[in-house]
Amino acid sequence: MKTVRESTYELLRSVGLTTVFGNPGSNELPFLNGFPTDFRYILGLHEGVVVGMADGYAQATGKASLVNLHSAAGTGNGMGALANAWNSHTPIVVTAGQQTRAMIGAEPLLANVDAANLPRPLVKWSYEPASAAEVPHAFSRAFHIAELPAKGPVYLSIPYNDWEEPAGPFSNAITMRKVESAGMPEEARLAVLLDRIASAHNPVIVLGPDVDAARANSFAVTLAEKIAAPVWVAPSAPRCPFPTTHQNFRGLLPAGIATISHLLSGHDLILVFGAPVFRYHQYDPGAWLPKGASLISVTCDPLEAARAPMGDAIVGDVGGVLKRLSERVVAVDRPCLEALPRPEKAPVTDGALLPEAVFDIIDDLAPQNAIYLNESTSTTAALWQRLRMRQPGSYYFAAAGGLGFAMPASVGVQLAEPKRRVIAIIGDGSANYGIQALWTAAQYKIPTIFVIMKNGTYGALRWFAGVLKVENVPGLDVPGIDFHALAAGLRREGPSCRKCRRIQACHGGSFILGGPNFDRGFHRAWRLIRWEDPSRSRTIDILHAAACRRWFLTISMAARKMNTGCRHNRDVFLNWRFKPSRLTDVSRRDLSVEMFGQRYPLPFMIGPTGLNGIFRPKGDLLLARAAAKLGIPFVLSTASNLTIEEVASNCDGELWFQLYVVHRDLANSLADRALAAGYKTLVLTADVTVNGYRERDMRSGFGLPLRYTPKVVLDGLRHPAWSLDLMRTGVPQLANFRGAAATNPEAQAALMSRQMDASFNWDDLTRLRDRWPHRLLVKGILRPEDAQKCDELGADGVILSNHGGGRLTVASRPWTFFIRRPNSSRNRY
Repeated sequence: MKTVRESTYELLRSVGLTTVFGNPGSNELPFLNGFPTDFRYILGLHEGVVVGMADGYAQATGKASLVNLHSAAGTGNGMGALANAWNSHTPIVVTAGQQTRAMIGAEPLLANVDAANLPRPLVKWSYEPASAAEVPHAFSRAFHIAELPAKGPVYLSIPYNDWEEPAGPFSNAITMRKVESAGMPEEARLAVLLDRIASAHNPVIVLGPDVDAARANSFAVTLAEKIAAPVWVAPSAPRCPFPTTHQNFRGLLPAGIATISHLLSGHDLILVFGAPVFRYHQYDPGAWLPKGASLISVTCDPLEAARAPMGDAIVGDVGGVLKRLSERVVAVDRPCLEALPRPEKAPVTDGALLPEAVFDIIDDLAPQNAIYLNESTSTTAALWQRLRMRQPGSYYFAAAGGLGFAMPASVGVQLAEPKRRVIAIIGDGSANYGIQALWTAAQYKIPTIFVIMKNGTYGALRWFAGVLKVENVPGLDVPGIDFHALAAGLRREGPSCRKCRRIQACHGGSFILGGPNFDRGFHRAWRLIRWEDPSRSRTIDILHAAACRRWFLTISMAARKMNTGCRHNRDVFLNWRFKPSRLTDVSRRDLSVEMFGQRYPLPFMIGPTGLNGIFRPKGDLLLARAAAKLGIPFVLSTASNLTIEEVASNCDGELWFQLYVVHRDLANSLADRALAAGYKTLVLTADVTVNGYRERDMRSGFGLPLRYTPKVVLDGLRHPAWSLDLMRTGVPQLANFRGAAATNPEAQAALMSRQMDASFNWDDLTRLRDRWPHRLLVKGILRPEDAQKCDELGADGVILSNHGGGRLTVASRPWTFFIRRPNSSRNRY
């Protein structure tokens, strides 16, 4: 017969609980005896950290996690973290070792007296099995209770001598069980809800963490757009359920009764999804609801529904209800909302860093799908205003306000989301509650980024002291803590940053670099970008001078031979003059531009450049992600160093593909690949049928194969980080030409040269237009009649370009004229 331990591990394996977070003591050793090789154990140095890591892991995966604590003392240490898990509806199965059954009554050392009552009321269910044979069944029951709505933590106390006992008669059956909750209201109730929404004149939506937990964010977006409703996030939100960049987003509600009522005044219907109604903090007396307003909440938690002091409540599947409503609600005939203006960039001074300036820099550097964990509570309002959170699962906060959550939770989230960058923003007061998480991150090579906002005080307490009008309170300051030394002692090193440019330099690469080791990526990032300090390089001239001192950057110069083409382009551009209108309202400046029926936030895009891998490994992907972060298109070159598919599968921004005038079969193949990979625009570059005279490249030694001239070798020695990258990754290949007949860069370059088609003509453009179903642009146009011809053949637009003066140095400058086609049926320019 199987032992209790064998049966329990089979059950845990069947439900997917194969990651164990723990800090073991003697009572737990029998459970860990012969730990299965297909399980993994994540050690934390403190039980609060252990529960916090499991909390973050469970929230990020959406599935239950497993924690192993040590008897009563370990449970007590973890209960602060349990408060956060309870309030965030996190499914965690918490186990604790109990003394052997033969001695429990005598209350020996490490006995957990009245074990089931110890963690209440912070768990959904707490139990100590009546016999050893019941242990596997208790685990099954605990898992299903934790997973059923409203999800939450559960607790099991297991006497340590139970593990070697024979399992009970039901141990095989429990591994095959499924427990599911439907949770959808009947059609009649849903119809009533739809009628109330339809009859509302000015509805507003308030979203809570359970929307993000259900990954129902997109349904909330659709509903808000259809009924033209502003969207607020519920007070003290532990998650971000709505993209903060959306035009309907209005911000984070404060945690006061009167303040919320004031902000929601004027709305006749308040729709609350997946949030308590409401989680207040400071006492701010006033009306529960604005005058004339009614409230309906949809929650998965019957306790929250019963506790609310106002409004109607529906207990059910939050995600399912939102999905049904978004599909069935009738779109209203009301004007779309305008997006709130982005806050101005915070000033950068030589003094102490402003939190707003730090958030501006993090937002600029972080990838678009970054995940933020916040425990800098005094700066939460500024964080929500300045960090753009677009995707589900992008934000986590301590749901109960218990400090010590974010640092360990960020480790758990990064374990669950290895393909996204996790950034923990921690106050220096908060950091001391979970600092041990740094050790776990270092030991398991978890590349979370920790940013500690050091101001030497408990900022949130100082604010609340002002609210309560109390003075001369002790214990609000925490001076003299060397977090750099603490991190080094826990084998997680990092610099101290007192200026914005230091943050940009030290962390810029870390926010986008992958890999298992934060420290190695961190220092590598510093070496790579310190020469290009934006605060010092104010002009293109300075960057150009720096580039000319580096061989591997001289290839970025577009002009060839004597630079006359580049010089002429620049002279014409500098001769342009603006004629601004005066005494007009410029308080809301807008750089957005509409192009092809779509609005972009900036009048720029990242154009096609080949061999970006020379500057940095995976340079094409880094540029694509930067463009995605800014919301502008990225154009991938035919001569890219990553394939069409590699860039598309690792970037969620708008991708265009640039096609050289190559032979017909290759052109068709590349276009088909771009179409299959999801590229929305094809850019035909029409001005490279004949290569330019690259005298600069010949002088510098650049070419394929690379010629290691003395200048190249010397410059490489002066830039060891770049040289090591080149040695590690090899000479960048022309990936789109890689194949059995072209396995190295030299063969690929020769193949590309052979494929260039000097006979490519208007008929070929017509065939390409018939083949490509999306937007088609022609780049390299310099004559109005050629632009007109492109229009007649169905091209969607032209790009005025002389290839940077690099093909024909005496060619016309593209911005010396505009092409307007007022007779065009599509009214394009």
